[in-house]
Amino acid sequence: MSLQEKYRLGLEKTRAGLGSRLTYLFRSRKSEKELYAELEEILIAADAGVSTTKLMINAFREYTQNKKINDATEELFISFLEELLSRAAPPQLPQDIFKVILFLGVNGSGKTTTIGKLAKTFSRENERVIIAAADTFRAAAAEQLAEWAGRANVPLVRQQQGADPGAVVFDALASARARSASLLLVDTAGRFHNRETLVRELQKIDKIIKGKSGAEDRYYRMIVLDATAGTNAFAQAKSFHEAVPLDAVILTKMDSSAKGGVVLPLVIELGLPIFRLGVGEGIDDLIPFEAAAYARALF
Repeated sequence: MSLQEKYRLGLEKTRAGLGSRLTYLFRSRKSEKELYAELEEILIAADAGVSTTKLMINAFREYTQNKKINDATEELFISFLEELLSRAAPPQLPQDIFKVILFLGVNGSGKTTTIGKLAKTFSRENERVIIAAADTFRAAAAEQLAEWAGRANVPLVRQQQGADPGAVVFDALASARARSASLLLVDTAGRFHNRETLVRELQKIDKIIKGKSGAEDRYYRMIVLDATAGTNAFAQAKSFHEAVPLDAVILTKMDSSAKGGVVLPLVIELGLPIFRLGVGEGIDDLIPFEAAAYARALF
């Protein structure tokens, strides 16, 4: 199945909700004032958020004026979306260079499963992968990662429940070097008894990784978000971004969302690229984000 077909199937609910409303709007031949008023309503209802929606409306007006086009058409809006979403390019992981990906996100977002899927995917692409189970507060997290590590046939570094997450990461970095690994995937806790404790722990892990990284190494901090959480997903990204500066987003459960507009504020307001989209339960359903494929799959 091609990537475009995966997008079309995976975004079927989003297309039936957000996409169908946009299609109807641009084919309804409304006056300019009515069109922009309804476009604003549609985007807000699709979890794009009020501030992002206003930015988009103004940008789309300017886009049509610059192209000297009087009628805002469906095809024009697709091109506008492509350009808008292409401004934040997802990171490209270089081969033959040691890389660390730190995964952040609240419990229930699909973080642990995402790490497992990526371990399997990257292993098939000849990366020498190691997983670090640094969420030592949720017993099921380490067990789940152990199962995925077995499926992917990659080593897992873990300690007993309640151990210091920073110590797990420290050991994992040493193990990765000793095994000549090319990619270390680090799981982290999604919740402690208060936000301050979580932030301190994540900042500590971040400091350890940066302190142990060489000049040629690559380090990425990615948040895993549940697309069905809508504006809450954006709030989570903003909160984590303030604690540990993020490099990219992985959006899970896009196939379950009839709104799908949360992509927009993540890229437009936070400037965060989308690294992967989860469009199904299968291991191959965690697909690279492509602005053009996403924009066209909505219609």
